[in-house]
Amino acid sequence: NNPKQVELALMAGADVNDVDSTGKSLFYLACKQKNNAIYKLLITHKDMDVYARDSQDYTPLHVACALGLSATVTLILHKTPQAAILCTTREEIPLHIAASCGKKDCVTSLLAHDIRTINHQNTDENSALHLACWVKHFSTIQLLIEKGANPTIINKVQTTPLICLFSAQTDYTFLHAFFIKNQTLANIFIHTKDTQDNSQFHLCTAVVSIDVPKFELYLQFLLRYGLDIHARNKNSKRAIDLVCEKYNALEYEYHVMKFSNMKNHVINQAKILHIFLQVMSPHTPCALFKFIMEQQFKQILEEQNINNPELPKELIAHIINKYYVLNIETVIANKYKQNRAYCDDYYIENRHKIRQQQFINPKPKLLWSTYA
Repeated sequence: NNPKQVELALMAGADVNDVDSTGKSLFYLACKQKNNAIYKLLITHKDMDVYARDSQDYTPLHVACALGLSATVTLILHKTPQAAILCTTREEIPLHIAASCGKKDCVTSLLAHDIRTINHQNTDENSALHLACWVKHFSTIQLLIEKGANPTIINKVQTTPLICLFSAQTDYTFLHAFFIKNQTLANIFIHTKDTQDNSQFHLCTAVVSIDVPKFELYLQFLLRYGLDIHARNKNSKRAIDLVCEKYNALEYEYHVMKFSNMKNHVINQAKILHIFLQVMSPHTPCALFKFIMEQQFKQILEEQNINNPELPKELIAHIINKYYVLNIETVIANKYKQNRAYCDDYYIENRHKIRQQQFINPKPKLLWSTYA
């Protein structure tokens, strides 16, 4: 584990690819010892086997990317072009390592060599953009976006790179400043839709595990940057429609199919549902609903030759009541907003009882108020 001794041995003609009695190479052992100095000596050696693997299944190119040795990256790519697509057991290519370590120069070299790797996903279905976002390396993020990285890719836990970037923040001031300074990049990152016209609102409707306060801030963040929460995809679905479909499917598996292991998933999706409804509630178009219903009733009365029809108060109350019933989940979401724990057990086990209570004792103001 002595870099100087290793250097002297290599200068004296020692085989850089030598293995011990158990078949472990110097490269492998350097990884086990976590000795970056020896790592650097080995991977920069002219005779180093570029197909060698260390204990993490990294090749010399992976390691060069981790250490930020852009000159070595260029040399390896020139010597063995296919090294750029060599994967670890977790399907990590060197680009993933460079992005996750924030080594922009290495990312530049790799993309210049083969731009086709830019959206490659590992076994967690993370792209290089996901990984750069997790470590908040903004110059690498900017490079990847400018080179065409897809910001709508969803990983195994149903998060996009933008969600990763937002979740990694503890102070959003810098994030906002970055987007204000780079408005073209912000527009691409936030407003790009996938092939089915799903926006970032649609793409966050099934996140596997959410932090409630952060998720609410994320939805507000998307609204702040001009994203339409009511936009529809190619299947005419709004984001809230996808949230409800996912919740209903999980609830069915939990209550009807008796899959007890689904409980945490149901709870999480209930939280997503109610946060969406809470964020949407100030924009709930009750007046438009009332206008459409009034026009329909007036048309019926006019067809019956009743001139200048005025809707009776009872009918107006009926219209408002129908709207209340149709939006009962928004009422429940706002009623329990200050009680973050209610979704954990109470709501999913007593959903119908809670709904019935709100029918008996209606509180229309909860449709528009974001506070109970």
